[in-house]
Amino acid sequence: SKAKGDILTYINADDVYEPGALKSVGKYFADNPGTLWLAGQGRVIDKDGQEIAIPITLYKNILLSLNTYYLLLTTNYLIQPSVFLNKSAWEKYGPFKGDTKFIMEYEMWLRMGKDQMPMVSNKTLSSFRIPEKSISRNEFEKTLLEDFKIVKKYTNNPLILFFHRLHNLGRKFVVKSI
Repeated sequence: SKAKGDILTYINADDVYEPGALKSVGKYFADNPGTLWLAGQGRVIDKDGQEIAIPITLYKNILLSLNTYYLLLTTNYLIQPSVFLNKSAWEKYGPFKGDTKFIMEYEMWLRMGKDQMPMVSNKTLSSFRIPEKSISRNEFEKTLLEDFKIVKKYTNNPLILFFHRLHNLGRKFVVKSI
């Protein structure tokens, strides 16, 4: 709510933007002034900055290239620090909803996606870090429960809910194996 710029994003303390990412995003919005929001590719890294979970990153990037609302309902394939939106999108769809521990940007993505899916950048814009003592790793099951509650607000389609649960099971397996 305090941001003054025309393009907004947020990044967690342990995540990083890739070199040139902000310049690339700024150019995209300048060249495409009607863009509501933009989602780019991302990587998952460990505490030392080494890429981990490469198959998951590839999978999310494939889903991002397909980029449909039904896929977004099935699983949150957007890598949070690689999502940027213009200020008018924030004013119309914001803020994020959640509690003090879990800010659920996914709910906002679904609100926005229902009207317009993000434009897609094929560039890797950020790296999402999953250190051993992070909420992303240690309270992952709570995050998935919140995630499922959010999806149920936007669909009662049993097939989408089934696939969402299936994806969440896969996400649990991956996080435990990292």
